[in-house]
Amino acid sequence: MTKIKVSKDKQIEMQKKYAEYQTIDQRVKQIKEQLEKFEIQIQELNNIHESLMELKQVKNNTELLVPMSSGIFVKAAVQNTDKLIVNVGANIGVEKTIDETANLLAVQQNEIVEYRQQLMEQMQLLVNHAGMLERELTALAESSETGE
Repeated sequence: MTKIKVSKDKQIEMQKKYAEYQTIDQRVKQIKEQLEKFEIQIQELNNIHESLMELKQVKNNTELLVPMSSGIFVKAAVQNTDKLIVNVGANIGVEKTIDETANLLAVQQNEIVEYRQQLMEQMQLLVNHAGMLERELTALAESSETGE
Protein backbone atom coordinates (compact mmCIF):
# COMPACT_ATOMS: atom_id res chain seq x y z
CA MET A 1 0.00 0.00 0.00
CA THR A 2 1.38 3.38 -1.04
CA LYS A 3 1.35 6.12 1.51
CA ILE A 4 0.37 9.51 0.14
CA LYS A 5 1.95 12.52 1.77
CA VAL A 6 -0.47 15.42 2.04
CA SER A 7 0.68 18.85 3.14
CA LYS A 8 -0.80 20.17 6.37
CA ASP A 9 -2.48 23.06 4.52
CA LYS A 10 -4.13 20.71 2.02
CA GLN A 11 -5.22 18.42 4.81
CA ILE A 12 -6.83 21.32 6.70
CA GLU A 13 -8.50 22.59 3.52
CA MET A 14 -9.86 19.13 2.75
CA GLN A 15 -11.20 18.75 6.30
CA LYS A 16 -12.94 22.13 6.10
CA LYS A 17 -14.52 21.32 2.74
CA TYR A 18 -15.62 17.89 3.93
CA ALA A 19 -17.19 19.38 7.09
CA GLU A 20 -19.02 21.95 4.96
CA TYR A 21 -20.17 19.16 2.63
CA GLN A 22 -21.54 17.19 5.59
CA THR A 23 -23.38 20.27 6.91
CA ILE A 24 -24.96 20.85 3.50
CA ASP A 25 -25.93 17.18 3.24
CA GLN A 26 -27.65 17.36 6.63
CA ARG A 27 -29.53 20.54 5.65
CA VAL A 28 -30.69 18.95 2.38
CA LYS A 29 -32.07 15.99 4.34
CA GLN A 30 -33.95 18.39 6.65
CA ILE A 31 -35.41 20.24 3.68
CA LYS A 32 -36.53 16.97 2.10
CA GLU A 33 -38.36 16.09 5.33
CA GLN A 34 -40.06 19.50 5.34
CA LEU A 35 -41.06 19.07 1.71
CA GLU A 36 -42.63 15.69 2.49
CA LYS A 37 -44.63 17.30 5.32
CA PHE A 38 -45.80 20.03 2.96
CA GLU A 39 -46.97 17.42 0.45
CA ILE A 40 -49.03 15.76 3.18
CA GLN A 41 -50.51 19.11 4.23
CA ILE A 42 -51.39 20.00 0.65
CA GLN A 43 -53.10 16.64 0.18
CA GLU A 44 -55.04 17.10 3.43
CA LEU A 45 -56.19 20.55 2.32
CA ASN A 46 -57.29 19.09 -1.04
CA ASN A 47 -59.27 16.40 0.80
CA ILE A 48 -60.91 18.98 3.05
CA HIS A 49 -61.80 21.10 0.02
CA GLU A 50 -63.41 18.10 -1.67
CA SER A 51 -65.38 17.37 1.51
CA LEU A 52 -66.58 20.96 1.63
CA MET A 53 -67.76 20.79 -1.96
CA GLU A 54 -69.61 17.55 -1.20
CA LEU A 55 -71.16 19.17 1.89
CA LYS A 56 -72.65 21.87 -0.33
CA GLN A 57 -74.78 19.14 -1.91
CA VAL A 58 -76.07 17.79 1.41
CA LYS A 59 -79.55 18.85 2.41
CA ASN A 60 -80.38 19.94 5.96
CA ASN A 61 -81.31 17.11 8.38
CA THR A 62 -79.46 14.53 6.30
CA GLU A 63 -77.91 11.72 8.34
CA LEU A 64 -74.14 11.34 7.96
CA LEU A 65 -71.38 9.24 9.45
CA VAL A 66 -69.00 11.54 11.31
CA PRO A 67 -65.48 10.21 11.99
CA MET A 68 -64.50 10.10 15.67
CA SER A 69 -61.09 8.58 14.97
CA SER A 70 -59.59 6.20 12.46
CA GLY A 71 -62.28 3.68 11.60
CA ILE A 72 -64.76 4.88 14.26
CA PHE A 73 -67.85 6.83 13.20
CA VAL A 74 -71.00 8.20 14.81
CA LYS A 75 -74.30 8.83 13.06
CA ALA A 76 -75.28 12.49 13.07
CA ALA A 77 -77.89 14.63 11.35
CA VAL A 78 -76.68 17.82 9.71
CA GLN A 79 -78.97 20.61 10.82
CA ASN A 80 -77.47 23.47 8.83
CA THR A 81 -75.06 23.15 5.93
CA ASP A 82 -74.98 26.89 5.27
CA LYS A 83 -72.58 27.75 8.09
CA LEU A 84 -69.46 26.10 9.46
CA ILE A 85 -67.59 26.90 12.65
CA VAL A 86 -63.94 27.62 11.86
CA ASN A 87 -61.35 27.66 14.63
CA VAL A 88 -59.35 30.89 14.38
CA GLY A 89 -57.08 30.10 17.33
CA ALA A 90 -57.23 30.22 21.13
CA ASN A 91 -60.32 27.97 21.02
CA ILE A 92 -62.31 30.69 19.28
CA GLY A 93 -64.69 29.64 16.53
CA VAL A 94 -66.12 31.90 13.85
CA GLU A 95 -69.07 31.14 11.60
CA LYS A 96 -68.13 30.94 7.92
CA THR A 97 -69.93 29.79 4.81
CA ILE A 98 -68.60 26.82 2.90
CA ASP A 99 -67.25 29.14 0.21
CA GLU A 100 -65.53 31.40 2.78
CA THR A 101 -63.98 28.34 4.39
CA ALA A 102 -62.86 27.01 1.00
CA ASN A 103 -61.24 30.38 0.31
CA LEU A 104 -59.38 30.21 3.63
CA LEU A 105 -58.11 26.76 2.70
CA ALA A 106 -57.01 28.04 -0.70
CA VAL A 107 -55.01 30.83 0.94
CA GLN A 108 -53.35 28.32 3.29
CA GLN A 109 -52.57 26.02 0.40
CA ASN A 110 -51.08 28.86 -1.68
CA GLU A 111 -48.85 29.85 1.24
CA ILE A 112 -47.64 26.27 1.63
CA VAL A 113 -47.02 25.91 -2.11
CA GLU A 114 -45.08 29.19 -2.14
CA TYR A 115 -42.96 28.18 0.84
CA ARG A 116 -42.41 24.73 -0.68
CA GLN A 117 -41.12 26.40 -3.86
CA GLN A 118 -38.72 28.55 -1.83
CA LEU A 119 -37.43 25.44 -0.04
CA MET A 120 -36.96 23.62 -3.33
CA GLU A 121 -34.93 26.55 -4.68
CA GLN A 122 -32.87 26.64 -1.49
CA MET A 123 -32.28 22.90 -1.72
CA GLN A 124 -31.15 23.21 -5.35
CA LEU A 125 -28.62 25.88 -4.38
CA LEU A 126 -27.32 23.62 -1.61
CA VAL A 127 -27.08 20.63 -3.95
CA ASN A 128 -25.17 22.75 -6.48
CA HIS A 129 -22.79 23.95 -3.76
CA ALA A 130 -22.29 20.39 -2.52
CA GLY A 131 -21.43 19.32 -6.06
CA MET A 132 -18.85 22.08 -6.29
CA LEU A 133 -17.33 21.01 -2.95
CA GLU A 134 -17.22 17.42 -4.11
CA ARG A 135 -15.33 18.42 -7.26
CA GLU A 136 -12.91 20.54 -5.21
CA LEU A 137 -12.29 17.66 -2.79
CA THR A 138 -11.68 15.29 -5.69
CA ALA A 139 -9.22 17.74 -7.24
CA LEU A 140 -7.40 18.18 -3.94
CA ALA A 141 -7.18 14.42 -3.44
CA GLU A 142 -5.92 13.86 -6.98
CA SER A 143 -3.34 16.61 -6.66
CA SER A 144 -2.13 15.00 -3.42
CA GLU A 145 -1.73 11.65 -5.18
CA THR A 146 0.38 13.19 -7.93
CA GLY A 147 2.45 15.05 -5.35
CA GLU A 148 1.51 18.54 -6.48
